[in-house]
Amino acid sequence: MSFRVYVLGRRKAEIARREIAEFIHEGCFFDAPGFEPDPRSAEAAELGWTRFDIFERSGSTPFTLHSEEGHRVANIIDVVAGTFDERGLALPSTGSAHLEATRHVYVVELDRGGGISEDGWAMLSSVEVFLAKRCAGIIFSSEDGVYDAELRRVVDFRAE
Repeated sequence: MSFRVYVLGRRKAEIARREIAEFIHEGCFFDAPGFEPDPRSAEAAELGWTRFDIFERSGSTPFTLHSEEGHRVANIIDVVAGTFDERGLALPSTGSAHLEATRHVYVVELDRGGGISEDGWAMLSSVEVFLAKRCAGIIFSSEDGVYDAELRRVVDFRAE
């Protein structure tokens, strides 16, 4: 089952995939994570990327990061606003202002059936915070709610 978390940024953060891989290595989340592309490659140093796969272990299903701009941002904002509508909740004014200012979105996509470890979940949360801080973003999960860049819950969908 595919699950997505959105990091909605007010600005585009110029982050190379290599930098994200280094952040994950420094966090010591996994013994031997894998990345596609390889962080040592020239491709991983490029700033204009759209996809980055992170493997918890060899042969595992990847966590995929997508970097979205332009019309795809508008589509994602519609998904976020639609989630509030479906739940019968009003989008807080600060959230509404943030959505209007969103210029860039990082999408964290994963397959829950892939057997994600506790370290995997911790890594994903840390990467979401890393990205949110860099792009003046907030974090949106259709299951849990909305978090600020410090991972403090701003809107709790579980309290419904």
